[in-house]
Amino acid sequence: MLDRTKDISVAAQAWLDEFRDALGKPEPAAALDLLFLPDSFWRDVLALSWNLQTLAGRSAIAQALAALASGAAPTHFEIAPNRAPPRWVTRAGTSNIEAIFNFETALGRGSGILRLVPDSTDGDRLKAWTLLTALDELKGFEEQLGTSRPRGQAYSRDFRGPNWLDQRNTSRDYADRDPAVLVVGGGQAGLAIAARLKQLKVDTLIVIARRGSATIGASAITRSPCTTRCRSITCPTCRSRRTGRSISPRTSSPTGSKPMSMPWS
Repeated sequence: MLDRTKDISVAAQAWLDEFRDALGKPEPAAALDLLFLPDSFWRDVLALSWNLQTLAGRSAIAQALAALASGAAPTHFEIAPNRAPPRWVTRAGTSNIEAIFNFETALGRGSGILRLVPDSTDGDRLKAWTLLTALDELKGFEEQLGTSRPRGQAYSRDFRGPNWLDQRNTSRDYADRDPAVLVVGGGQAGLAIAARLKQLKVDTLIVIARRGSATIGASAITRSPCTTRCRSITCPTCRSRRTGRSISPRTSSPTGSKPMSMPWS
């Protein structure tokens, strides 16, 4: 039995390589059938099927993967380098090798979890007991994390250009374009999905029914990188809740006795 981390990782990567090669064949069903246990499960979260689905049984899984392989074009199956390495674990009373991996499709990048169990009817060959494939991001709409996080410097440092409020008003007018996604309803779910899409730079418009009126109103979801009172005269976030006026920066008076408002307030 494999007991060293290096050997376990090699075995898990070997299965992923076989899986990749099988998906790339003109008729992949037969090759895929050899990689799964008779009582196996595959859970897909948008990665290959653009759906949330769970399939049970080797034949059903092989047929579904064969039908989706050409369109999704999955490739680059590799053990995730920054996650827990493949190891022996016990899940639902079954001892198995659990491996976390990354992969790509024609339209996105994803991650998954593979659990391998020796097949006693096939010379203890490692076969998939459970397989999870999940879409993490779309190509061209990558997560804005770390150094790519929006910080608002484009309008906070360039006083000649439009400020945050100008950009917000232009964005929600939709005078020269149509939204890529239309969300019906501005409840918690609608706001959450619209904000998430906006973060991924997908132009999104929420359509809501205004309270007390039969007309339909539209509201574009925008965001400000300012999450604190930055006291910038161009930041509409920094407004007085009582008066609605911009909060003026404060500085010391020439005598140092008390603070005074700047002239532009």
